[in-house]
Order: sequence, then C-alpha cells, then structure tokens
Amino acid sequence: MHPVSGRLVVFLSSVRRSLEQERDSLPALIQAIGHECKRFEDYTAQPVPSRQVCLSGVDQADVYLLVLGGRYGEPVFDSGLAPTEEEFTRARQRGIPMLVFVKQGVEVEPRQQAFIDRVEEYTGGRFRAGFTDAVDLQPSVARALAELAAQQAPLVFAPLPRAAGLSVPWVYDPAARAGGFTSHSAILECHVLPLAAPRLPAASLDTLSDRLAGLGRLHRLFRTEQALHVTSDPDSVAMSGANRRQPRAGVVVRRSRTVSVWAELPGDTLGHIVEATDLSERVANMLRLAAELVPPETDVALAAGLGPTDWIVEGQVSDLGRRNQASFGSSFGRPALARAEPEDSVLASTLRSASEEIAQELVARVLQQFRVSRR
Repeated sequence: MHPVSGRLVVFLSSVRRSLEQERDSLPALIQAIGHECKRFEDYTAQPVPSRQVCLSGVDQADVYLLVLGGRYGEPVFDSGLAPTEEEFTRARQRGIPMLVFVKQGVEVEPRQQAFIDRVEEYTGGRFRAGFTDAVDLQPSVARALAELAAQQAPLVFAPLPRAAGLSVPWVYDPAARAGGFTSHSAILECHVLPLAAPRLPAASLDTLSDRLAGLGRLHRLFRTEQALHVTSDPDSVAMSGANRRQPRAGVVVRRSRTVSVWAELPGDTLGHIVEATDLSERVANMLRLAAELVPPETDVALAAGLGPTDWIVEGQVSDLGRRNQASFGSSFGRPALARAEPEDSVLASTLRSASEEIAQELVARVLQQFRVSRR
C-alpha cells in the first residue's frame, strides 16, 4: 500500500448496467466526506479514447473503489477483458489501496463469478464487503474510506530514547529451550512493543481467545486444520497452533499490550533455508496481525529474531526437499541467534499500511546478524 492522507482521489470502477443506482449514489457521498470521485462518466468529453483515459484515471487515483454485481461487462476486443477488469489489473499493478464491494442476492454470470473469485483472492479479505442496495452500500463505503485514511499515516522511523528500557520477551530461549523447541527448530519471531499505552484490563485477556484464533487464521499464522491451544496467566494470554504435519506457530498478548508473533520455519532433513523475500512476507503478515491488537495511535518499538541458526542456511526456500547437501557454517552445533533489537519506533497504524517496508527493514537487520554468525 502507498501512504495516502487528507483528500483522496477515489476511482470508482463498475459496470453501469444493473448497478445504476449504486454507481450514481456514490460520487456525491464521496465528495461530501471530503474526497474526490472519478469514474468513466467524467471522461466522456475527452479527445482521447475513453479506455485510455479511464486507465489514466486509475493511475492518478489514491484509492480504487470496485463495485461488483452480477454482470461482467463487454470485453475489449484486444485484451478480451471487460473494462472493469482492465481497471482492476491496472490498480493491482500500481499497488494502490482497493475497496471492494460485492452485491449479494443477484444472479452472477459465470465469467463475472470467475472475476469475483480473482478479486477476492487478491484482496485477501482486506477492505472487502457485501451489500444489497445503494442504501446499504453508502455507509459501508464511508466507513471503509475513513478506516483507510486512518491507517495511511506516513511511515517514519523515530530513534528510541536512551531511557526507553525496553525488554523484548523473546520466545526462543537457548538456555531453557522454552516451549519444547530443539536445536533442530528454526523460530522466526516478531515483537511489537507499545511505548506509552494504558495496560489492558485483566478481564480483557479472558475475552481474547476467540479473537486470536480468528486473527491468526486471517493472517495465515494458523491453518484451518490446525488444533489451537490457549494458555494464560495473570499478565498474558497465548495461543499456539500445531499438528503433526505443520510447523508450530503462536501469538502472545500481554497486559502491557506487547504483541509477540512467532512461527517455526518449514524445513527438511537437512534443516532450514531462509530467503529475504520469504522472511519479509512472513514478518509482514505478523505485523498486520499485531496491528489488529495495538491501538493505532500508539508509538511502538519493533524487534525480530531468528534462532537457533545452527541448522539454517541462506538460499532459496523452493530448494527445500530437493537438496542433498547443506553447508551450515562455523556455528553448526551451537545455538546461535540472529536478532534485530529495538532501535526505532513507528506509529502503530503504519504496521498495516507499510507492513512490507517495515518487514524488509527488520529482515535486513536479522539477516545481517545471521551472516555474521556464519563466519
């Protein structure tokens, strides 16, 4: 996602037939709440083909608003795609925020259903909702734009004050082998530590279990088939998931509002392989999960770690299960660690909107430590 703030340019994309009322009701609403709406009708007097102008409109937009009904639309002769799908593809290429609304209770053409499936797979549940008519759609769009604007604060890394005194509750303890981890495990962990947030009431911990289960599955920490186990004490609640065929994973929320997310990395008989892009994707998912549990206006410090590293090599994750040898470096046989301790703080609302960028920074620091341990 690209950060956006203030007045947003919203590109409205949909077929017109069967969605006339919904389509006509949105521009005035979007303008009334302080943003600008662009759609096909705004470009009909342009001296260039409407297709080109609409795609240029997507290029100039801050937000892509897609309203889907039962009809696919007339495919363009050369691409074979309806204009709405071409606009969706352009927005996807740009990586701008998408708000997707799907009309319920209508007959859906087969090609439109295939398009809806592709859209839902890409958006992954973020900023996506159903509606029944124009009256139902309007407040949903208003809420989604407000939520999006609130989440798009610019990413700023602020140095931590020397007196911050933060203690990271690392999940993997090489001395105690906490949690039953062995030297053959490889634990990736990410921690979000609020700097000045009110403590959670103790009673709130009792109500978190169901929410943690849903968030863990939503953000792909837990698989649907994984059995989940809850543990708690007066200061924290933890949920972990495991089965015989899947690596373990877990999330811990403390009354300090610190959120810790961890997962065992997949491996084969020769250990584990780490790759920057794979680790960044995993950490970004962890950050997005944590963002659901931390007040968005709070400044938070961040930490990430990988360990033990004695059964890990750097390479391509796709080689797991296909290799016949591995070189583990000089740390083989002892539990070395690669950790990015807290250095900076960010606004919690950026954990979602800038999760990829934050994850890349944390993973770069972790891998620097890992490479040192290989020498």
